[in-house]
Amino acid sequence: MFRCGPDRIARGITPKDYTKITKCPARTAGRDIAGLVEMGAITRVPGTATRNARYAITLPRQSQDAGCSEPSDRAQALFQSTDTDGRLYPANPSIRYDGPIVAADGWYAIQRVASQTFVAHSVQALDDSPQVGAV
Repeated sequence: MFRCGPDRIARGITPKDYTKITKCPARTAGRDIAGLVEMGAITRVPGTATRNARYAITLPRQSQDAGCSEPSDRAQALFQSTDTDGRLYPANPSIRYDGPIVAADGWYAIQRVASQTFVAHSVQALDDSPQVGAV
């Protein structure tokens, strides 16, 4: 969904979409989606019928105490210093993202997950010290 861009993320995904994207059988898609819901990576969109359920990516709050759902000002400034076009989201610690690190400092690492989609990781949450260009 990230590779398809922000509009695709906003629309969410159906089990049928999931089978097309992953090229897996419908039963496998159902199990995968149930697992993603259980881990909190996606949530069912309220008001969608059981047979035509739609799921949205759960974008976590960067700081539960502050109640902000956007990356911090420091992460935004680091992202803007990269001179790239796109949208920055806070990283969900329970999801493993693929893509290169495009910027890093002592607090945040910015990772490209699609052509115009980036996530901001707190360096404290990462196992290794992030290096620009690493995947």
